[in-house]
Amino acid sequence: MSTLDLTLGALEIPILISSVLYGVTCLQAFLYTVTERSFGDPRWVQVMVGLVWLLETGHTVFTWILLYSYTVTNFGDPSVVFSTPWSLGYSYVFTAALGSIVQTFFAYRIYILTGRRIIPIISWCAAASRLATGTALAILTTSSHGILDFTARFSWLETAHLTVDVATDALITTSLCYHLLRHTAVSKPTRRVVHRLVLYTVETGLATSTCAVATIICSRVQASNLVGLGFVMIYPRLFANSLLAALNSRQGLRRMASADNSWSIGDVWDASVLQFRPDSDHQTMVSQLEHREDLMGHALQQEREALTVELEDMVPSRLSYVSAHSRFVTVITFSRAVLHFVSVLMGNGYET
Repeated sequence: MSTLDLTLGALEIPILISSVLYGVTCLQAFLYTVTERSFGDPRWVQVMVGLVWLLETGHTVFTWILLYSYTVTNFGDPSVVFSTPWSLGYSYVFTAALGSIVQTFFAYRIYILTGRRIIPIISWCAAASRLATGTALAILTTSSHGILDFTARFSWLETAHLTVDVATDALITTSLCYHLLRHTAVSKPTRRVVHRLVLYTVETGLATSTCAVATIICSRVQASNLVGLGFVMIYPRLFANSLLAALNSRQGLRRMASADNSWSIGDVWDASVLQFRPDSDHQTMVSQLEHREDLMGHALQQEREALTVELEDMVPSRLSYVSAHSRFVTVITFSRAVLHFVSVLMGNGYET
């Protein structure tokens, strides 16, 4: 394997993959703009989605500029591969901003779901530190005398930056799964949707954490090439797509709820993302569903009791009608018998 395979090739292929994922991001953003009215998301969520898409677009443009400078502008000059163009530094800033926004949103979702501030505050502080260290990495990258010089001097900062990212993702994923699964006394359709939510949460958290761990390993083991930098090109796409997938998956969960004929689980994902506000009584989403299902069961019980009372009222009325009719027939029969008896006595031959 030649030197270009582990340098220019290790950078070119991830940039192409990230470009494909950027297309997925654009599709996800378009789907959200089409369906967001059906969810009634607050304005700040819509602004956040637009900001994420703009940051993704900016990051993609800078990676294209980086690839163009390596393959076209400086074509035939292998030494430029280990240089640090200005576009590389800007891509670090966009990556840090995207990750911070997404982690802040998911931490806010934990706050809405639980009403507790400890884990969200820790996650928000970690997201802020991510933005600060990402900006510092961008400045240090452009001021270094090449990627190898940057790696030799500041690899510890990049490792700490990515380690905080992995720890934050693990904290958010674990917290969401715990609070979604802590209540199991719900109907079977509701449990199915909750388990689907847990699966979505694990998948999104696992994707970003795996990419961060791969970046750390490659940066430490393969410090003389650009394999680790290639993972950095893909990293922000995973954050953006995880956020947009979380928002757009609500439509599918609503269809699942309709297919299960469950009146309450159509709002599960909305509740776990946005709907329950922090100034409410801070009940968990599943507890809200249990309460609503109890109310529905109580309403059905009341309806059943009302129907029973109505039937009980109808039965005496029917019996009264039958009794009155029987008395009427008895009186008519007795009257005809009396008339017949009188006619026989009088010899008139009265025929009934």
